[in-house]
Amino acid sequence: CRNVTSLRVLSQTSQSQKGNMAASQTKTVVIIGHSSSGVHTCQKLVQEMKKQQIEDVRTIVIDSRDFFEVDGFSTYSLTVGGEAAYEMHSCTQEELKVPGITEYKHDTVASVTALDGGGFSVATAGGDTVQAAVVVCATGFSIPLLKPSVGAVWAERKTEVAEVRRALRRAKSVVIAGSGNAGIDMAGDVRQFVDVAGGCRVHLIVSGELVLNDSFGEGDRKMLTEKIRQSPGMVLHHDRVVDEDHNSPSLTPRTIALKSGAKIEADVYLPVFATFHAGNYLSEIEGASAHNGMVNVDPKSLQCTAAAGLFAVGCGTVVTDEGAIDFMRIERQAKTVAANVLNFLSGHPMVEHTSGVSFTKHDLYSVFGHGHYAQLHTDNCGWQGICARFFCGFPFPCLCGCWLCGCNEGPCGYTCCRPGGKGLGKIFGVASKKPDQTPVMKWRAQNAANKKKT
Repeated sequence: CRNVTSLRVLSQTSQSQKGNMAASQTKTVVIIGHSSSGVHTCQKLVQEMKKQQIEDVRTIVIDSRDFFEVDGFSTYSLTVGGEAAYEMHSCTQEELKVPGITEYKHDTVASVTALDGGGFSVATAGGDTVQAAVVVCATGFSIPLLKPSVGAVWAERKTEVAEVRRALRRAKSVVIAGSGNAGIDMAGDVRQFVDVAGGCRVHLIVSGELVLNDSFGEGDRKMLTEKIRQSPGMVLHHDRVVDEDHNSPSLTPRTIALKSGAKIEADVYLPVFATFHAGNYLSEIEGASAHNGMVNVDPKSLQCTAAAGLFAVGCGTVVTDEGAIDFMRIERQAKTVAANVLNFLSGHPMVEHTSGVSFTKHDLYSVFGHGHYAQLHTDNCGWQGICARFFCGFPFPCLCGCWLCGCNEGPCGYTCCRPGGKGLGKIFGVASKKPDQTPVMKWRAQNAANKKKT
């Protein structure tokens, strides 16, 4: 990280504002959200405070849900993994509390308003109000059914997940709208779960000729598109859903209208479009959020361009600049924000953010059915992509294993070489194992060890 001299004007303004704040307010940091982005932010902030020996900063985490789910395995838990997989990839928020965070609140943030003289007032749906010098937005995004809704309760979410499985099990026609990575992931696991041999068809709506967007290399897109097209039970439609409620899922029979005029009778309809939520609670701060619900941030500091002291991890417009949201990018954003939160409070210059994956602007891999097929995307990745193409699948089970996600498999939990990866993995055709250490299990172990130390 490097000092950002271009941000000194904003920093100086922030310092003058801080001088007018109440003493208790100047040392309070509120983190909104405690899913992947929020957990990483908490961890990095606590680490940075320990490193700088800072003890007078009060940290408050507010999350609308009483539980946590691992995003990367949601489709698996909704389908072939069943209840056992869901239990493995979810837990209570209590279990993931980061030692060193002052307070956790289970509530939904209704609004964040800027105060005269600097700072913010954070109001919750439960009637609570917290004043803070710094607010970090880490609310990420949602996808209907694939991710739990804002304010969801764990018991109700388990019931919802079970209902999705039952609907898919009896379906003869499933329509999935969206051919980004999440849509492909969903289509692959649904195909393995439904009764393809009995005639069930999985319809994947692809807006162009190829899956994914044009930030991916054409060769990678063609390879994945053909794999999906040739898979039994899959039907690709190069079209768009034009229903007014195209973003509303359905677990009961429904007619899906396409732009071409074609119609599909679907027993289950699953739209896989991401929606960012920060714009909902930042509406009272003019210019704080973009039209898509992301937080407008300076890509160098990850501080909001409309409000000093407001930062974002995983839901800022830098996500568009970086091209994807993944573990490495989120972790680097959390590291930058943790440092700049403390720099803001102390009046020091901001540090400059660098992407966790600077050599490409797309996801590094796609999964089409966990345990069935995963593809490492090496086009448009410079020399790193060339190296990855050769070494994919070696040393076994994956070059990207332990250091990336804590599993003993690759970034998707399954080796990229099963069955048609690239490089040495394709030559040796090594079969994968199921993951024996998920991010939830890893964080639980880390927190338990930290609690023992303290």
